[in-house]
Amino acid sequence: MTRLTMTAGNFAPLPRKTNRGSTLSSLAVRLFDAIGTWNERAAQRRALAALSDQVLHDVGMSRFDAEAEADKPFWRK
Repeated sequence: MTRLTMTAGNFAPLPRKTNRGSTLSSLAVRLFDAIGTWNERAAQRRALAALSDQVLHDVGMSRFDAEAEADKPFWRK
């Protein structure tokens, strides 16, 4: 009787099967993650705009820098 030995080099990777439900759920997770990031970014920019000139000076920012950052749309980094 002949014994066959198979090594990892003998196999090609199987094509990845995409499950539509899995793809949709992944898309939903990414969408909710993006929305959360946008909300957090908008809140941080509002808080930055509300800081006093003294606090901005303490953290090394000018009023101009703070307003420039606060004026950015929520989707921009």
